[in-house]
Order: sequence, then C-alpha cells, then structure tokens
Amino acid sequence: MPIIADHHKENHPFATDTFYECVCRWPEDCYVQWGGNGIVLGKKSSYNTAFFEAFPKDVPPVGFIRGEGASIAEAEQDAQAKYRLASECDHQWSRRSYLNGGGICRLCGQFASAFHPVWMPHDLEKPLNAAELSLIGYGFLYNSELKDTAARRNALEIKIRARRQGLELPSYFLLGETEYGRLCREAVDRFLEVRDPARPSSDSSPAEQFFDAAARFDLEGLRHHAKRERNHDENQDLQD
Repeated sequence: MPIIADHHKENHPFATDTFYECVCRWPEDCYVQWGGNGIVLGKKSSYNTAFFEAFPKDVPPVGFIRGEGASIAEAEQDAQAKYRLASECDHQWSRRSYLNGGGICRLCGQFASAFHPVWMPHDLEKPLNAAELSLIGYGFLYNSELKDTAARRNALEIKIRARRQGLELPSYFLLGETEYGRLCREAVDRFLEVRDPARPSSDSSPAEQFFDAAARFDLEGLRHHAKRERNHDENQDLQD
C-alpha cells in the first residue's frame, strides 16, 4: 500500500476525491495523490483531465511520475505504465534545452534531475521572484546541504543570488530551525521594504502568472507574520 496524500482521507478539512482506491501496485514508500478534474495550463492552450501522481524512491533519479486520463483509474494506469517503463529502462539522459539540471531519457522519455545545472553569469544576477523569497522567508533553506542533490543545488543558487542582491541570510550552524525561520522572515520583510519581487516575463504562460500571484499573496502573509513577531519582541523588551 503506497503513502496516500492526507487530503484524500475523509477526516481531512479539505478532503477531495476520497472515494478512489488505488488499483495498481506501488511501493510502500511511494507517495501518491490524484484528482478527477485537474487543469493543465500551457503557453498556447489549456485542458482539463483526471490525473494520478506518484513520487517513487526506487527508480532514481526519476522521482516524479504523472499519468492522465478520462478517469482517475485511467490516469493511474497511465502512471503505472510510465513507472514500469522507468523501472526497466537503462536510461540514457539528454539535457535537451534544460539548463537547470533536468534531462529527458532518450529511451523512455521520462524527465528527471539527472545533471548538474549549468549556471551562466547572468543566471546569478536574476532578481529573486516571489516564490524564491517565500522559500527563504519560511526557512526552507535550513540545512540545505543535507537535502537531496536537486534541492541542494537549487538552494545554493538562491543563496548566491540573495547575497548578491543584498539579502543576507542567517547562518544555521548555531541556530535551531525555529529561530532560523524567524530570522529569515525578518530578513525578507526588510528586503521587501526596498525591493519588489521579480515578475514573470511578458510572454510567460498562464500557469507562471497564476503561481506568481499565489506566491505574492503568500509573501503578504509572511510579512504580517514577521511584523507580529517583531512587535512581540519589542513588547517583551519593554516589559523587561
């Protein structure tokens, strides 16, 4: 039995598609989730589809597989076929046009983080966007050196770009995770007092624009959180 996402359980406050039960065999440590009416946003067109997503650990570097179909059951069968193909494939990875470490297998067509990213000088000068600032502000870069390879590479790039743009992150070596997160929120809040997050390009897809808007909304909540913490600390100082 795989690890089923919590939002498919009936007692979850935002439960969805709880009626479905997996019909294929997945590893016990494989996280899965699904939906009966997902929206796929493309640059030129969009469509609705049922989907099934699996995050297997036994076919590295492949860590994500998505199936689509007219029903969740069809989508799971599609995902299972891709999983078996990836399991049996002697992958031959090609970068194609990816510079972020991603690659496409020439044999089975599966995508994975199979390479080191190619960083051009201008990549490290790119302004931080809302999603990246949100990651920093919530302390997700804590212990990034101990995370998996792809996450570690992404965290290192964000740290370098943040430092180049005047956003100094605290060192986590002498800090607990809670205190590290608080200091990161404070740093991001002060950074946003003088700079705005980078916006998607004019030719960005509807999906990119949607996720940017969601990240900006999330940042507003983060800043309110940081201000509440700062006010609490100031009140504590006055009481002392």
